[in-house]
Amino acid sequence: MYKALVYLQAGKNLKVVPGAHVVPRSLDKDSASEPADSALIQSLVVEAGDVILMDIRLPHCGSSEEELARTVYLGGAQKILLSTVLGAHHRSLTRAMEIGNFARLQDWDAAHP
Repeated sequence: MYKALVYLQAGKNLKVVPGAHVVPRSLDKDSASEPADSALIQSLVVEAGDVILMDIRLPHCGSSEEELARTVYLGGAQKILLSTVLGAHHRSLTRAMEIGNFARLQDWDAAHP
């Protein structure tokens, strides 16, 4: 199962833990996918138009809510990125991840009108 991130504007960075996707982890809540060990985190600079394709189990996060709350950072843009998940066709896990991803995008739209 993969996640695609399509950046609509430059981001501060995308934080990932390379290789950590091989460790079993819960996919039930966002916090379980966030990097925990700061010593292992690598930051990737992202620009508008960049597309990141990653294993859904890769611990990752972007800017904090505090950073995103700054209108200077957002620059008036409605969305920073679009995301979707890709998996086996007609599988329950793929459908559940698609629904969860869509719900998170709707939450973003509601929180940042």
